[in-house]
Amino acid sequence: MEEKTPEIVMYGTSWCGGTRRARLVFDQNHIAYRWVDIDKDADARRFVERDQSRVPECFQRLSFPDGSNPGGTF
Repeated sequence: MEEKTPEIVMYGTSWCGGTRRARLVFDQNHIAYRWVDIDKDADARRFVERDQSRVPECFQRLSFPDGSNPGGTF
């Protein structure tokens, strides 16, 4: 039986500079992640917004395999 590798999930928008920088760092360092564009996925947008104390101009969120995240947005 093949064991599934846990994944990092990055939520963000394609127009956000912070999201683009985060993806660039992950890509340059060969860190595997699953990208979710919250402009195209309404359920993902609600998931990100649910953890916000206010609505920022730009969303990014990481979810690590153990379910933790680095304090919401970055």
